[in-house]
Amino acid sequence: MSYQMAVLGAGLGAFLGFGGASVAFADSTPMVFSFNNVESWDQEESPLNVILSDFAVATAGYAVTRIEWDLTLTTLDGSYASDANILVRDGSMARLAFVRPASGDDFAVSGARYQGSLDLAALGQDFILANDGLLLEFYESFDDNPEGVDAIWSGTISFNVPGPGAMGLLAAGGLMAVRRRR
Repeated sequence: MSYQMAVLGAGLGAFLGFGGASVAFADSTPMVFSFNNVESWDQEESPLNVILSDFAVATAGYAVTRIEWDLTLTTLDGSYASDANILVRDGSMARLAFVRPASGDDFAVSGARYQGSLDLAALGQDFILANDGLLLEFYESFDDNPEGVDAIWSGTISFNVPGPGAMGLLAAGGLMAVRRRR
């Protein structure tokens, strides 16, 4: 099992105000979790479940507006793909979002590829990154194999974070909306 976390797009340097570009920030900078052979064991909050963490303090205070995934999933011992889920939490373990890429696939899979996205802003479920980072918990909604691995995940999950320029535009739009209501 391995994973890495990276900040792509404008990059960490753009958030901190240094780096190769002299000008601007990207409209959106994804924070990407990449992982291979991560096991999903039991129901939510089981001590057997794998939890990946990222403590990208440089992005604290920014809103996560979209989640995108490109995943490969293999289920074991009769587990259904629809049972395999990923829970996004903050460092205090508060639930922020759920990723259910195989929703409706009530059958076992081997090397199945799932790509998709969730527009959190459109759903009114976007959230602000805190200093305690993000956690991904790989869990099963129904545990077909008690005390055994139910699924194995590989791939990437990206969290789109609008850069400071985009946040300024969003704030200006919010001021205009407030003004229009009066």
